[in-house]
Amino acid sequence: MPAPFPEQSQTFGYLLRTTYELLQHQVYAGLHDAGYPDVREAHSSVLRHLPLHGARMIDLAKRAEISKQSIAYLVDDLHQLGYVEIHDDPSDRRAKQVIFSERGRALVALLAQQSRKAEKDCARIIGEQGMRQVREALTALVNRKAPD
Repeated sequence: MPAPFPEQSQTFGYLLRTTYELLQHQVYAGLHDAGYPDVREAHSSVLRHLPLHGARMIDLAKRAEISKQSIAYLVDDLHQLGYVEIHDDPSDRRAKQVIFSERGRALVALLAQQSRKAEKDCARIIGEQGMRQVREALTALVNRKAPD
């Protein structure tokens, strides 16, 4: 996938984002092949941020860093498809609690499997040692302490 502007192809952000987009496309194509053609890449905003024990809709929107309206649209779509359940929050009847359905938990397991497969495909390209180094480097960046 060529960069829209040649100078962008050299930035760290471009390389990370493009790699993520390629992995995401591969994972979701694998889902479609495995019998989940109704799950779209847009659903990842919910699927990546919803803990297995569930979350309030507002908290899910904050985690995904998207608007309440956008998360509500995506959650409603996943609910219609049978991947999540929506319940009144017992501590606040105005709030909604989102939790994976049985079908949703099976989807999450398949997503993890497809992600591991995509990672193995990457290792075939850059080697096992290269993959370990990339993983270690990214882990160090993710776990760094924010400046005070």
